[in-house]
Amino acid sequence: MLSALWPDRGNAAGGVEGPPTDVQAVVDFFGPTDLTTAGEFEGGVVSRFEHRSADSFEGRLLGGDLGEYAPAAIQASPLSWVGPGAPPFLIMHGAKDDVVPVSQSRRLHEKLLAAGVDSTLVVIPEGTHGTAEWEPESLSAPKAFFDRVLKG
Repeated sequence: MLSALWPDRGNAAGGVEGPPTDVQAVVDFFGPTDLTTAGEFEGGVVSRFEHRSADSFEGRLLGGDLGEYAPAAIQASPLSWVGPGAPPFLIMHGAKDDVVPVSQSRRLHEKLLAAGVDSTLVVIPEGTHGTAEWEPESLSAPKAFFDRVLKG
């Protein structure tokens, strides 16, 4: 997601000949969007993982505890980079995800819409973090999305 939202996306030094290199569309399957709120779940969902320590996935990315590295967490969060001109998004998330809170996808979707970006959010009611509950929507929704935004 960061490469799709980065302000200078698609602007290679010296220019590039040929087709555009910027991201044309994004399909996000339950991706973390805000490292500052990692591990903050709702609706009785309890995370399988610890998210804030230096040994967590997020802590290893940032180089330490999320409390100590809050500015880095903000910089590493796709939510921080949403703005006009971002490519269209299809965001898919399981309502019972116990790794990445579904609230992260909801906030990304709301922020994209507020910036005037084409965004679709699909929440799989019984879905967790990429399990069988995703079929068949996990296959049909991205195809329909790419057909719509890339083929016109």
